[in-house]
Amino acid sequence: GLAYLSLFTGDAEVVAGYASPETLRMGSVSMATIGLPSAEVDRVGHSWAMVLSPLALTLVLLSGRLLGPDPRRRALVLSGTLALVLAMGPHFVVGLGPSDPVLPSPFQWVWDLPGGSYLRFPGRIAWAWNLVAGVIGALAAQALAVRVGRRARLLLLVLAVEVFLCVGLPFRQVSRLATAPAALGLAEGPIFEFLPEGTNPNGEVESWLSAMSCLHQVDHGQAIADDCVTVPASSSPRALLGRWVGARVLEGNASVAWERLSGLGFSAVTWHPDLVHPTTNYRVEEALGQLEELRPEEGHNDGQVRIFQLPEGVAPDPSIPSPQGASAIAAGQTTVANWRPRIGLSVPPSLLGSGRYFVRLHPAGGEPKKLELRDGGGSGGWAGDGLLMAGWKGPVQGDFAMSILAVKDGEWTELWTGQVDPVAGTEDPLIFRMSASGDAAWPALVALDTFAPEVVHRGGWLQLIGWALFALCFILGIVVRRPRGPSPRVAL
Repeated sequence: GLAYLSLFTGDAEVVAGYASPETLRMGSVSMATIGLPSAEVDRVGHSWAMVLSPLALTLVLLSGRLLGPDPRRRALVLSGTLALVLAMGPHFVVGLGPSDPVLPSPFQWVWDLPGGSYLRFPGRIAWAWNLVAGVIGALAAQALAVRVGRRARLLLLVLAVEVFLCVGLPFRQVSRLATAPAALGLAEGPIFEFLPEGTNPNGEVESWLSAMSCLHQVDHGQAIADDCVTVPASSSPRALLGRWVGARVLEGNASVAWERLSGLGFSAVTWHPDLVHPTTNYRVEEALGQLEELRPEEGHNDGQVRIFQLPEGVAPDPSIPSPQGASAIAAGQTTVANWRPRIGLSVPPSLLGSGRYFVRLHPAGGEPKKLELRDGGGSGGWAGDGLLMAGWKGPVQGDFAMSILAVKDGEWTELWTGQVDPVAGTEDPLIFRMSASGDAAWPALVALDTFAPEVVHRGGWLQLIGWALFALCFILGIVVRRPRGPSPRVAL
């Protein structure tokens, strides 16, 4: 175990050492994840399903009658049950939504131990329960077959219903082509994939996008900036350089970014319009308009990836630029009749609850307005994920300034201030990322799924009622009822 933890932390840096409430909730066994397929469980192209077999559970509960009072069986069932409870995470939850009620687990202290934060996917511990349930269930089924004869074959029918209808295999599985988009095949040298970033500290967005980039490289064969082996996705060379490029794009200085990428040896830069909000895409594509776009042949462009030729003849410069946040959000429009910004601040986990945060708007010719950034856990953020949000609506004509402020112990600190050009639309998400020290913040280009509204689904409550009825029927029909004769036993 110590060797595993040593490798898991990587080179003096924790690969996945922080687990947000969202991560733990979706990575734990809950009523929503152990049952039928649903939109709450199957999301973003992958599933959080961890099905708990009612048949296996029934056979384990019957094993006491069918196999007799064997201490070895009891030890196995106890170890599997403890693993299942631990797989439910630090809190017992019914659904995946941030508003669903929670009940503290008796093993909550495990996540407070040194290294406990590495258990960011507790549901994987359920393998111990599955192993125990499989062994004890098979022995119980054998003893049941001895008692009832051929009628035990009905268990096979119940098993088929579980696999194909309840779990939904193989129809639930999603197959994806490993072929890269046709646009990526047009580059004649190294490609820089300009990708957005996530705001959640668990780094799921960065990991997902880095994996996609590395998978595409297998097909197009050109060098990329991602480290596809061990480096955490949030701190890979591509992510670090991408933040610098994004800052230059936002402040209206994209030509410097394109020349620097060319000096680093890249021949082309890609952009994925489908990964970001339309207003974010407007800002980026306005900057990409300075470059020549490479277009695939008619009928071969899926529209998900666009690729642009970087300027040639730039002097080589292999050094990666030092981090420097955007001083403004200048890529936008100057006049919007009804601007709807949704301002967010991504706060590091260590600083949550240490102060209050505000955004101050300075419209030209108007009165400044101050809004508090709150962790509401509604559309656009999960409760406890460190993303504080505030919204505003109003006309903008001419200059418009914005400031991000923090107040701690009565002392006000200006984290960021600068000019902001709005973009018309149903909403305009403007997300700022706070530094680890908490004394500064800067704008970021964030991925669209950060703003996906919560999937409202109450399947977990229905399954809770179903399991409660199952427990009631089992108690009334099996436990209360006395056995009619001696039970045949099967040796462990």
